[in-house]
Amino acid sequence: MIMNNSTTPSTPSGDNSTHSTPPTRPSTGRQILDIVLFFIMFLLIQMVVMAGGVKLYDMIKGAGSTNLLTNGNLMVGLTLLNSVVVGAVFMALRWSPFSRSYMQKRPWAVLIWTALLALGSIPLAEALSSLTNVKMPAEELQLLTTLVTHPWGWIAVGVLVPIAEEMVFRGAILRTLLTLCGHRWRWGAIVLSALLFGLAHGNMAQLLNATLLGCLLGWLYYRSGSIAPGIVFHMVNNSVAVLLVRLMPGSADMQLVDLFAGDTPRLILFMLCALCVFVPSLWQLRQRL
Repeated sequence: MIMNNSTTPSTPSGDNSTHSTPPTRPSTGRQILDIVLFFIMFLLIQMVVMAGGVKLYDMIKGAGSTNLLTNGNLMVGLTLLNSVVVGAVFMALRWSPFSRSYMQKRPWAVLIWTALLALGSIPLAEALSSLTNVKMPAEELQLLTTLVTHPWGWIAVGVLVPIAEEMVFRGAILRTLLTLCGHRWRWGAIVLSALLFGLAHGNMAQLLNATLLGCLLGWLYYRSGSIAPGIVFHMVNNSVAVLLVRLMPGSADMQLVDLFAGDTPRLILFMLCALCVFVPSLWQLRQRL
């Protein structure tokens, strides 16, 4: 499921994607309302799927109150269903236009460098987030752990969630913001879409991390005109999180320094290695997009 944006208002220098201006541009008020609609619809679908799924499960099983904190099968099933519904709605209504044109260019080098960029950015984003020292709420931490440790958790979190979220926050929201703001204010559009992406995670612990990564995802979308690089970046980021929690139970809410048992020199060396991956990847993508 790879999409290419064909309505971005301008193409930056060095961008090899093809864009066209729509015959009639929606009014500013209409575009703002569309952005609000996309964001609310994303949240509403999650609420309906989760609440409706639990209600239906209770009716079928005859349970009094289903606890998602411990029911991994239900949690994974609802997460998978939510991603499918979000993707289907945004595609059916053409809120996030679908095209194979970007992938037909076979941008394999771009996608490989994007995956490396994601690997290099994870420690850097985590280090910045650690400065806030904000802990994830216990209930949300338990939900996350239940989800990612399930055998199907990686499919839900590492594959389908990135596709659905890129369709919403880059393919729909950022696409509209770029049309609204134009080339001159492109970074305003990217940062705003990233902030909405951070807020959608629903807790302060993930807000900064998701917003920072959302800026990179937005930049990839703006430069490529496609959500394909963002999907790869998002999949790598989420897959690393799933792998880390599975290999190191309890690491979901750990600070970066805790992973090195307080060994500061090793942490500094690790961060330098991350920069050695991040900087060349960013440079390569700037040249290729």
